[in-house]
Amino acid sequence: MRDRRLRVHVVSAVVSARTHRTHRVHRILAAATAFLLLSGVLPAALASGAAAASGASGAAAKASGPSSLVLSAQPERLELRQCMTEIIRVAVTNQSAATFVDVHISPEAPLWSPNTRISTYVPAGATVTVPVQLYVPEETLDGGYDVELGAEPEAQPGPPKARLSVPVAVSAPEDRRCVPPSQMGVTSTSAQEPENAAVKAIDGRTATIWHARFRPDRTFLPQSITFDLGGRYDVAELSYQPRVDGNLNGTITAYTILASEDGVTFTEVASGTWVGDATRKTAAFSAPGARHIQLLATEGIADYASAAEIVLFGRESAAE
Repeated sequence: MRDRRLRVHVVSAVVSARTHRTHRVHRILAAATAFLLLSGVLPAALASGAAAASGASGAAAKASGPSSLVLSAQPERLELRQCMTEIIRVAVTNQSAATFVDVHISPEAPLWSPNTRISTYVPAGATVTVPVQLYVPEETLDGGYDVELGAEPEAQPGPPKARLSVPVAVSAPEDRRCVPPSQMGVTSTSAQEPENAAVKAIDGRTATIWHARFRPDRTFLPQSITFDLGGRYDVAELSYQPRVDGNLNGTITAYTILASEDGVTFTEVASGTWVGDATRKTAAFSAPGARHIQLLATEGIADYASAAEIVLFGRESAAE
């Protein structure tokens, strides 16, 4: 009898240890899914496949019963201009049994997101945050828009069990309209072609980046990226979004901005420094009648230059 009780205690201890390891693995899986979504390595459409790869233990979690979900977002509301991107950090709080959760993202057109569905594991009583990129296309009219979010356990498909709406106000003053990326050309003095080509800095996706060449041989600063605006503009501002994938290599910390009417002779219109983090940076200046704008990186993290998104703002020149 004593041996039987001892075996029962041993089996209970083993099951408890395995359960603890399983929950730890699931927490790591949730964090890894969010990171891969943000970096663009894992497309949103494949996120549920990555979650399912946890195997039988995941299937047991999905079958563990109904879940009470709560959604929240940071920021709670957005004010953006055309051609700009923003990362919404969507938090899923699970007030019931551990489960895999599908998060659905539906921006009001023409607002756009590469993430339309994200699947992530949320332990019981825990909150998991997933990043969602939002992009405001150049043709978006000034006005109010909404990003609709919904969440439900994968084991209970159907109408979302939790809903949240994030309001987005889109507006820009007449002298701060974005120069349309669709008509622009872009070149650089160095790029890791083709995956980190200069054009990736104006494609509206923070998961893709321009990066100075780093293999098979690397280049060093200074390096520049130059924009042909496709017409003459009175340019007043440059917005620089560093990479947001957790790697700050190439984040520009000292810069010079130059303008040109013919693409040959460039004149400095601004210079300065930026903090070496992933927050969006801006530089204000006056470049009337410019056809070309050049961002020259003179200092950067790891002596590289990179950018997730660069946007130019101004108005069409009267002479044009």
